[in-house]
Amino acid sequence: MTSKPTREALERKIKQLEKEIRIHKRKEAALHTKQTELVTILENSPTMMLLVDKDKRIKSAANAVGAFSGQRTEEILGRRGGEALSGEFSKRGLGLTSMRERVALSGGTFQIESHKGTGTTVRASWDLKRVPSS
Repeated sequence: MTSKPTREALERKIKQLEKEIRIHKRKEAALHTKQTELVTILENSPTMMLLVDKDKRIKSAANAVGAFSGQRTEEILGRRGGEALSGEFSKRGLGLTSMRERVALSGGTFQIESHKGTGTTVRASWDLKRVPSS
């Protein structure tokens, strides 16, 4: 048979839980702030940026993606990059060529990896130590 917890033990447990709740609320507020910052960056970025989930489905996209693809941002959310960015502009055949050229002109490297069934990954990277300042 177990004994009843004392009043002091219950008060300590309540204080511990209240402290955990305060910590959780601070973390939640910080996460919300970071999420708001990310959305602001995406909405105002002049570059094509996509935020994708683990299944490579688009969760959020910079407005530049819509301007470049001719689609509203809402139309590409939830789709994979290749699905979302296909259509009329991809039929022109200049998308990847243009991306490769712009990355090369700015001193970066450009890679494409494609695997059947898992999609395509496009990587553009720059050594920030070598990029000339404006």
